[in-house]
Amino acid sequence: MKKLLIAILVILIFGFILAKTPSKLGFRGGTDYFINSDVSHDPFNPHNYGMELYFGYPLTNYSFLKLSAGYDRLKLMQNIPTNNVFSPGFYGEFYVPTNLFFKPYLDLGTRLGIYSQNNNMNYSFMSSLGLGLEAPISDRVSLNISSRWNYPAKDNFDRASGGRYNDSYVDIKVGMAYHFGSIKVKKIFSQEEVLDTISTYKSRVRSEKSSKEEISQVNEQLRTELSKTKKVCKGKIDSLKNIIQQKNEVIASLRRELEASVLDSQKYMIKPGDWLSKISQEYYDNIDKWEKIYSWNKEKIGDNPDVIQPFREIILKNVPQKNANPLDYNFYKYTVKSGESLISIAKKEYGNPYAWIIILKDNADVIGQNIHMLMVGTVLNLRTKLVN
Repeated sequence: MKKLLIAILVILIFGFILAKTPSKLGFRGGTDYFINSDVSHDPFNPHNYGMELYFGYPLTNYSFLKLSAGYDRLKLMQNIPTNNVFSPGFYGEFYVPTNLFFKPYLDLGTRLGIYSQNNNMNYSFMSSLGLGLEAPISDRVSLNISSRWNYPAKDNFDRASGGRYNDSYVDIKVGMAYHFGSIKVKKIFSQEEVLDTISTYKSRVRSEKSSKEEISQVNEQLRTELSKTKKVCKGKIDSLKNIIQQKNEVIASLRRELEASVLDSQKYMIKPGDWLSKISQEYYDNIDKWEKIYSWNKEKIGDNPDVIQPFREIILKNVPQKNANPLDYNFYKYTVKSGESLISIAKKEYGNPYAWIIILKDNADVIGQNIHMLMVGTVLNLRTKLVN
């Protein structure tokens, strides 16, 4: 008994340590049946039953290492005392990958059966092989049913239970497990599937009610409507072509005017700590010019001229020649290394982590949508000059 208590205590301590892993704690109970025994007793004795408490630790997505503590009440014959068997053990549990609601699994392992014989404690190692099904009923709890074949290594285990041979026995048990990590419960029928099924059924009923004559009439009406629609669409297409041509001419004219208006302008990169009046004083020697700067760049700055974001390019028009400082730069190649991000590269190459927005703007076609995960080896274009 002392050995049994120590074994159970070790299992419980080990389970407590691993409780925060995606493991599970479960219980199973049921009946035991002897097989391969002599015919002098009933192998389906209703007095044979057992229960088991187990802890499962995940090795992979489809396998667990199970530590268990079990109890079986075994009795082969009416005139033989009941044999109480305590059995700590361990198993490997392997699930079959499937998208079904329930998950079939195989478990195999060994356990130590500790029992009394002639008022003396005895033991026998047992080999076990089992099959089972597990089905989740919530994101933490699952039900299972399983059957396991148990074969004792010592013949005296069978004799203590009233048999004459090295009997094996099969247990059939049902149980429940609590999962420390969330499990996904697969819905048998989703609302979308039910609605699709109903819609499909209604369509078939309507189709079966339609006669060949009705279908022919509908087809003729469709052909007539299609002919009318083609004529109308042709006229609209010709009209749209003329409108598009006129718009292209207007756009070209506006582009020429825009190019002419910015010939005497320059780009300016907003630096951290800038504000519009400061920029106005630096380039126009007049603090009141900030309103002009805001009107030229309102779309980029936004509705609040008092809040301007660093590393945004704005336009300065009619800058006096003595104050002109164009934003001229070239590009050089930079290869992304392991562990780097836009922020770390901006801090390393430009001296400011907030300049990552410039790297993204200059390399949007290379970086794409996922700006938080740069591929190692990606070649980026970086500026030789960041600000004026």
